[in-house]
Amino acid sequence: MNRLHPSYPLRRRTRLFSSRLFIAVAFFNLSCGLLYADDVSARRYGIFSDYEVINKYFLLSMPEVQGCLSVTTKQVQALKAAYTAPLNSIPGYTDLCNRVRATLNTTNLTEAEASRVRAESRKVGEGLVDDYESKELSRILTDSQKARLNELYRQMKGPRILSESKDEASKIDLKEWQQVRMAQIIAAYDPMLSLLRKRYLELQINTVRRDRSAENISQEIASVECVMREIEKDEDYQLLATLDENQCLNWYSSIGTLLPVNWGTEKISEVPFSADEKGKRGVSQ
Repeated sequence: MNRLHPSYPLRRRTRLFSSRLFIAVAFFNLSCGLLYADDVSARRYGIFSDYEVINKYFLLSMPEVQGCLSVTTKQVQALKAAYTAPLNSIPGYTDLCNRVRATLNTTNLTEAEASRVRAESRKVGEGLVDDYESKELSRILTDSQKARLNELYRQMKGPRILSESKDEASKIDLKEWQQVRMAQIIAAYDPMLSLLRKRYLELQINTVRRDRSAENISQEIASVECVMREIEKDEDYQLLATLDENQCLNWYSSIGTLLPVNWGTEKISEVPFSADEKGKRGVSQ
């Protein structure tokens, strides 16, 4: 006589539940686009700059993006001219510098007060540059190109942009508890990424040990870059996992068709369209 083990019904139900759970998790992972955290999009890992306009010019300087947006040679030339424009050609910049110099030269300021004036003027100057470049970007590109560029910018930044921008969060109807959870995830990863970025920059600027070969330094830079990329992929994965199915669909709708972009190793001196022009921003005294 065939006898069933007394635990068979429980084991069968457990196996059935596990199978259904596995299928549900697999479907959720696919629907939420957790496979997004890879290298098949415009995602740029280890971004140095937080300036939206700079990152958009970086995108527009890439051949893959120019092809995707059907950017003409004339538009590329205009974009390069806008980004590499001399600071004294930017409206209001020269007047700002003159006012700052007059304040520093004719007012008996303490060193602390002078430092405050310089810091405030740099912030105003950066705003003037950003405004100019944003207006030029809007003027040069067509409406359809700007719309696609916004999609690629979201790809470039990854899901972290949902925590950084209220407008982006509202596009996918991000709930308050999800914003809190995303902030916690980012806070957990930031210490590691901050140390790695510091090391990444130090290796490019000035190494502590003078006897290191260029090849040895390049190898460490590549290693640090690889670790940063993998950590940010993990962060992307967890951020996307906080979204429900509809929010995932909205997110994917907002980033459009994925476009692979070969960013290569980011250099601290790197700027869009030029390797050596306009590497620093701010009001020069």
